[in-house]
Amino acid sequence: MIICLSSSIFPLQVARKSDFGRNDNVFFCRTHLGHLLKPGDTALGYDTSNLQIVAQDFEAFVDKGGVVPDVVLVRKSYEEKRKKRRDKGLPERVWKLRHLDMDVDEAAGVSSKGGKVAQERDAQERDRQRFLEVSAHVSFELCA
Repeated sequence: MIICLSSSIFPLQVARKSDFGRNDNVFFCRTHLGHLLKPGDTALGYDTSNLQIVAQDFEAFVDKGGVVPDVVLVRKSYEEKRKKRRDKGLPERVWKLRHLDMDVDEAAGVSSKGGKVAQERDAQERDRQRFLEVSAHVSFELCA
């Protein structure tokens, strides 16, 4: 019998990064990330213990005996590896996204060398940076 660890559910004990040294709040959760996480790793997730849900569907779910977990882990954070790369002066990514050249459409006034395409690329980069900043504020750390 072959057991695939990547599709197994693992019980974990996690704590908020902001709670270290302040209190002993520890959350127990079950997650699909158990094969990736080791004690001391940082994971990104949602703290549903402080969540206020007002919906008829949710109330029906709870009335039927459903239980909402205190923490939902989404992914492992590799911030430490990125920080080490930055400290060494290496680029954040080894690869760079490439774009195919477009033909100039004189009727629309759009070209591959500037204009609307460059603005869209800049907007995508700004959105990616904003997402990284926001997701950095929600993190959980694994307890040993």
